[in-house]
Amino acid sequence: MSFEESKALVHRFIEKSWHNLDLLDEILADEIVFTGGERVNRDAIKQSFAWLNCGFPDVRTTIEWIVTQGDDVVAGWRSKATHTQEWDGIPPTQKKAEWIGFSKIRIVDGKIVEWWQLWDAFTAMAQIGFIPNWVEMIEQAKHKA
Repeated sequence: MSFEESKALVHRFIEKSWHNLDLLDEILADEIVFTGGERVNRDAIKQSFAWLNCGFPDVRTTIEWIVTQGDDVVAGWRSKATHTQEWDGIPPTQKKAEWIGFSKIRIVDGKIVEWWQLWDAFTAMAQIGFIPNWVEMIEQAKHKA
């Protein structure tokens, strides 16, 4: 694939498929290598997207930069969402969260066959009040010392 084709595919995956899970049928291979080297099928990815959408139905992700080398694409992105529904046992807080992440994607024959990602879950959890933020943790540690 050309740089522009790879870039368009990754944009569709990262920015558009969160709210259009059927799009994953066009974008992902039947089975992909996921973060940590685990092989998962497309339905598992759909379930993980649906899981995030449960608590953050307004999640929006925007790619901030993207580079390619051969079949590999690396993208830096930013997500914004509001915690409006129960998520993973956490009651809705109505708080906004914003986090960044990076995805490394391998494309073969026009389909994503590998997806590694890192994202700042700590910041997102602190912003919705599920865990203390860094400043609060440091202050708590000072009082315990």
